[in-house]
Amino acid sequence: IHGVRKNPIYELAVAFGLHPLDTGDDVSLRSDGGAELDGTDTDRLAEARFNDVLAAARREADDIAKEEATKEVCARRRRQQDEDARRRRQKGKRGRPPASSKQKTTEQQQQQETASGIQHRHGAGLSLGVLATRSDAFRRPWSSDEERRLYAWHERHLEYANAAGLRQLSARHWDQDDTSAFDGKHAVIREGFAAVAEGLADDLGRDYVALGFDAVKIEEVADNRVLVSAKDGRVVRADAVVCALPLGVLKNAPDLILETPPWKRRAVDRLGFGILDKVAIRFRSTILHTTTTTTTTTLRPILGRVDSD
Repeated sequence: IHGVRKNPIYELAVAFGLHPLDTGDDVSLRSDGGAELDGTDTDRLAEARFNDVLAAARREADDIAKEEATKEVCARRRRQQDEDARRRRQKGKRGRPPASSKQKTTEQQQQQETASGIQHRHGAGLSLGVLATRSDAFRRPWSSDEERRLYAWHERHLEYANAAGLRQLSARHWDQDDTSAFDGKHAVIREGFAAVAEGLADDLGRDYVALGFDAVKIEEVADNRVLVSAKDGRVVRADAVVCALPLGVLKNAPDLILETPPWKRRAVDRLGFGILDKVAIRFRSTILHTTTTTTTTTLRPILGRVDSD
């Protein structure tokens, strides 16, 4: 559970009497020789450089998107002006007098506002990895080989978090879910996520839960009703259907939902879908690194290891 504050999964787990466990955030980053790197000057330098590179890539992507949006608006206005001129010629009317400087300023403002309004549609395909390597922050010399390796670790960590390589990520939208992420600590459910589904089934009533229903078609019929057909011939009729299928399923089952709007089908086809495998390992005894001071002993798990290559 990534962020427990106001997270419905966390609230369900608590309501069902399950046990969410805080995963903690006091972890260590070590070199291949075992030296701890957290909080060192080189660690701070590499992280700051990485953030500068990401910011530079975003600025360049936004500038390109703004330029593309402005060109689109200008082209649209030229087409409209040509169409207006054609209509005036057909009506045998003379063109309107030249616009005053005040009118031109107003038109420029409207054009700029319109370009800002459609800017979000542009630049989605700009690669984060490509733009990152063009920034001055990336090109400046490394202070040490350790900084280079720490910077590479930050790159790999971002790729892990997005289940895709940097060159496959959109420079404008790779972090778009950050604005809607839940706050608070991260947690795992001791009983497993299946226990949440079991709790929902018990709360709803087992008679209303259909397992093994291999849906092959979802279609809207008369009276605004929806039919869901299964592979074995079963059919469910409902007032509405909430389709919460993963993106990967939607990509590989284009005919599942009939009458899908073309724009939505294109969005599903374009949107990338990576694979992220997580492995949980249970040990018989603690393997955590021990940090001892004059008063306390702290056990810290390893977040990552920076290899020499």
